[in-house]
Formats: sequence, C-alpha cells, structure tokens
Amino acid sequence: MRVPLSIAIPDYLRDHRYEGRVVLPAAEALQILAGSLPGDLPRCNPLRQEGGEFAHLLPLDPQADTLDVFHEIAVSPDGRRQSSLTTLRLGRQTQ
Repeated sequence: MRVPLSIAIPDYLRDHRYEGRVVLPAAEALQILAGSLPGDLPRCNPLRQEGGEFAHLLPLDPQADTLDVFHEIAVSPDGRRQSSLTTLRLGRQTQ
C-alpha cells in the first residue's frame, strides 16, 4: 500500500543537518509514519515500535515549504506492519 503525503516543513526542521545538508529528523519521520496510517488497517499498540532502521536520510530543500513523500506500508498476516517513508526522484540528482 502506498499513501501519498505532503509534509509541511516548518522553520525549526531546517536546523537539523547532516554533513551540511538539511535532513528530516528521524523523530519527525516516526511521527509522520505513525500519524499517517490509514484508519482501516487493523489497530495495534501505538506505543510499540520495533526494528526501526534509517538506511537513508530524507534531504529537505531549504527553500521549500513542503516535501512530497510516500508512506509505503506492508501488512503481514499476523497484523504487523512495515512502514517506509520514501520520495520519488527522477534522473540522477547530486547535492
């Protein structure tokens, strides 16, 4: 399942940097994922999260007001979910 989202980028997020680039903080990413689960998915304990991994940081354009992303959700037969916050890039980008 893929849920398109448009995330507002408040000024305080522009202070979070990694190797000189403005990036989305991991704590913000977790809150976005938790808050964007579709209501029709089976409920689970919202206070439990396991196996979090941040293989790639999401860079933020310092001039942009929003970031368009996808919340990709895979649901296992036992009801557990695997969530990813991803972007779509066309062509090669270097920053």
